[in-house]
Amino acid sequence: MKTTNRKPLVIALFVFQSLLFSCATQFMVVTPDAELEQIIFIPGFYGSHLVQASDEKVVWISAAQALFGRKTAARVGFGVPGELTLVPAGILQRVPIVPGIYSRDFYGRFLKRLQREKGSRAQIHHFAYDWREDYYQTVQKLGELIESLQTQGVQRISIIAHSMGGLIASYYLRYGTQQPETAIENWQGAQVIGRVVMVTVPFAGSLIVFRNMKWGAKFGLNTSLIKADALASFASSYQIIANYVPVFLDRHLQPLNHSLLEADDWEKYQWGFLRNRTNLSEEVMQHRRQFVRKALARANVLNKRINEPSQNEGEVPTKLLYIYATSHSTLAKAILLTGEDQQPTRVLFDKKEFKQHMPNVPHSILFADGDSAVTTKAARLPEAFRLNFSTFVEQKSNSIHSAVFRDKAVQERIMVFLR
Repeated sequence: MKTTNRKPLVIALFVFQSLLFSCATQFMVVTPDAELEQIIFIPGFYGSHLVQASDEKVVWISAAQALFGRKTAARVGFGVPGELTLVPAGILQRVPIVPGIYSRDFYGRFLKRLQREKGSRAQIHHFAYDWREDYYQTVQKLGELIESLQTQGVQRISIIAHSMGGLIASYYLRYGTQQPETAIENWQGAQVIGRVVMVTVPFAGSLIVFRNMKWGAKFGLNTSLIKADALASFASSYQIIANYVPVFLDRHLQPLNHSLLEADDWEKYQWGFLRNRTNLSEEVMQHRRQFVRKALARANVLNKRINEPSQNEGEVPTKLLYIYATSHSTLAKAILLTGEDQQPTRVLFDKKEFKQHMPNVPHSILFADGDSAVTTKAARLPEAFRLNFSTFVEQKSNSIHSAVFRDKAVQERIMVFLR
């Protein structure tokens, strides 16, 4: 999110998680030893590399793409120039900024420490997946992996999940692989998982995702990789978008009863890639409209399933450690200016545009405490998990969303929990 005052937001998304979630899910192949604990690491949004299916060249993300690339991560079929067929290919551990000179750590140091700490007592599965797709498809793949481990005699399985990976894990724990539309709470997944660590999970979504459907996100010099239309082509974007109300204020700073999960509003206000485009055929635009409606319908169902009250409170045998982060200004609301005096409708996020239309109002009114990507309130663990787990521990971090796994205190807490 860059521009005059977009930098904190761009860093937040480039990392939500951040250059921190077909669904062809791949994971590091590990032949399980049934005598050892099996630990599945599920990264967040942006947390897996994506490569071209045709030649396996890395698109998300490499130094070449960040510095000089013009490729896009947009999904195929939505009329986004340069769209490619991409598949997941490993967890994002380090990102080279200047090849051979400087790189930025994401999950790499944590995973190395985890392997060092567990030694020969555990095997670690790097569960890479296509974070652009409907995350329920990844829930199914997670279920397949766990079923395979059980078939091979594995008795002890643990999960570590970050950001959108936490939504995937949460759904699996509570419903197994049941279809979202008809799922009944049975804690099926929790019956086979011994310990779970979830870190900075957007249970109520993030407004930054919606903001980037307007502005896109710039990574290095690349403005096309996650441009606005690319982000709008991801089914997952609608599933991690802010799902709370109120998310909008009017010009008088009064809360509005609009939800970002209402398809009619997306068409009415032409949000995302539903903006009128003279260079696109009506067939492509109709496909986009149908996709947005379908994606929002699925997002509504998944949000309901994850956050709804528990129907049968009791003790789930799984032990849960939940880590959230605070102390960082995080985008929480936007101003919705509906058209008056023939003016177009506007959504105000960023400081420059905000000050043009609201010169006497502090821009800070749009922000709340959080981790720079997810507000503390939006990251709150749903009550169903608090009430049902026999062992539940919370820990706070002061890191930003993308850096929580680099927090040494967090690392230590996770290592102790998994001993």
